[in-house]
Amino acid sequence: MMIGDGMGYAQLDVTRAYKGEALFLESGKHRGDIKTANADTLGYENLPDLGVNYYTDSASAATAMATGRKVISGTIAQARPGDASDLQTILEYAQSLGKSVGVVATSHCVHATPAAFAAHGPNRNDFVTLSKSMYGKVKPNVTLCGSKQVDGVDVISEEATKAGYTLIKTKTDLISALATLPETDENAEIFFAGIFGEDEIPYVLPLSDQNSYEMQDIPQLNEMTAAAIEILSKNPNGFVLMVEGSQIDFASHNNDEERMIHETIAFDKTVKEVANWAELRSDSMVIATADHETGGLQLEKTNGVGEVPEVSWLWGSHTNVDVPIASWGLNSHAFVGRTVENTAIYNVMRGALDAQ
Repeated sequence: MMIGDGMGYAQLDVTRAYKGEALFLESGKHRGDIKTANADTLGYENLPDLGVNYYTDSASAATAMATGRKVISGTIAQARPGDASDLQTILEYAQSLGKSVGVVATSHCVHATPAAFAAHGPNRNDFVTLSKSMYGKVKPNVTLCGSKQVDGVDVISEEATKAGYTLIKTKTDLISALATLPETDENAEIFFAGIFGEDEIPYVLPLSDQNSYEMQDIPQLNEMTAAAIEILSKNPNGFVLMVEGSQIDFASHNNDEERMIHETIAFDKTVKEVANWAELRSDSMVIATADHETGGLQLEKTNGVGEVPEVSWLWGSHTNVDVPIASWGLNSHAFVGRTVENTAIYNVMRGALDAQ
């Protein structure tokens, strides 16, 4: 399950204009559209700008995909509205079948999207509670993402260590650690946490030379994803992995077109590598979509290959437009030519042959 956070059709349009060619995300024949409304916004999808509260957030959007249930903004995999009980996520369902599970993100590990797949809580910003839930209760086998400082403490690394995870902090250590893992993991007993960066992972196009992947010895999204697949594939019962290109959203919130482009390229590259891996198998499916669009971006004028196009932004928050979905491999026809609710993704991940 691959999510380009904030990646609407406009983000693809602008990135395509910069590259001068179609993205891999646009190349597949198995494509459709996803509606993004959450429990706050249902019934308001076609209204004009009414304010940020009328648009879904990443926590509720990811919860819809991870659990098949619409919830209110800020909620992490709990029944709100409802009795506030924890909702079983697709990762937890996979665990009940003996599969291994994991999350990869360019945000920190308990940011809204990875948290909604592997944690539970009423408040997306309560990172301490979410870290305890992720590592102490849900216990995904693999988490590869950024760190988060709360009152000077890296709460994600702290909770992973308490839970007995193998903890690594650099790309160099990741490569070394992979070589020491057992060949098989039938009982899903590997618990591996790569927590990178001093506080979040840097942009692909860094804000400074000191704040770069190379200077901090941090793996990029495709490298983290390949490592997660290598680890999770050791379980002969199979696995479920959620991968998020988180910083497409970060850049779009800032109306930072150039960084948005480079984050989208990095996500597209990762999707291509994973789809190519799945196409060689008969038992694997890859789904790539977005949780919502961010910024109200519009392409206004192309300026040639390698040149940043001219664009307009509506604002610095989310919009309610439909977002693209594409799929490869097993049952990849499920979304072809259709517009469905984001909750349908959960049903397809559970094995439904048609998105409902």
